[in-house]
Amino acid sequence: MLPLSLFDQLARNGVVLVVSAHCDDVALGCGGLLLRGGKFPGVELHSIVFCGFDPVRVAEERAAGAAFGLSRQDIFDYRDGSLPEHRTAVREQLLAVREEIGSSRIALVLGPRLEDRHPDHRLLAENVWRVFRDHLVLEYEIMKYDGDLGHPNFYVPLSSAIAEAKIAGLMASYPSRTIHRWWHEENFRSLLRVRGVECNATFAEGFTARKLVAGPADESGPVSR
Repeated sequence: MLPLSLFDQLARNGVVLVVSAHCDDVALGCGGLLLRGGKFPGVELHSIVFCGFDPVRVAEERAAGAAFGLSRQDIFDYRDGSLPEHRTAVREQLLAVREEIGSSRIALVLGPRLEDRHPDHRLLAENVWRVFRDHLVLEYEIMKYDGDLGHPNFYVPLSSAIAEAKIAGLMASYPSRTIHRWWHEENFRSLLRVRGVECNATFAEGFTARKLVAGPADESGPVSR
C-alpha cells in the first residue's frame, strides 16, 4: 500500500470544494477529511449545498460548517428530491462557483457517488464529472436505507480524536435528524471502523477515485503516435 501525500498537495493548491445535495451530506460524507485538511495551513474548505429550502435545516448546516471548519458555504434553495428537474440550472451554478473560486485554485472536489441511488445525489455526481473534468474528484459515501454503500478504493485514515470529533459534530449540529432511526452515533462510528479495517487503521473514511493522473507528460522524451 503506497500512501499518497494528499494533504501536502492540498496545502500547496488551496481549495477543497465539497458538492452536496442536502444539508448534512457534507459532514456525513467527508467530515473527517475536512477536519484533517483544516489543520494544514493554506487549505480552504468550501461547500455547496443545493437543497436548502428548509430554514431549520439551513441553520443546522451553518452550525455544522463552523464545527467542521468550512470557510465558505453556498446554500441554494431547491427542494429535496427536485434536482433532476433542474439539471441545467444545477450545472450552470456549479460552473459559476468554479469560475468565482478560480479553477486553478481548486485542488480537490468531493461529490456523491455515481452509483448512489438517491436521485438528487446521482444528478450531482454526474454534473460534478461534467464540470470538474480537469480536477481530482473523490466520491464520498453516505449510508442510508437504500443499502447502496460501495467498495471504496481511496481511504483517508482518521485519528481517534478526529473520528470522535466528526461524530460529535454530526450529533450536535443536526438535532432535526434524530427523528431517523439510522441517525445514531454508533452507526457513524461503525462505518468509520469498517473503513479503518480496510486500510489498516482504526478509523477511516472511504471514497471512490475513478481517475488518477500521475502528473503532466514529460514533453522532452519521444512521442508515440
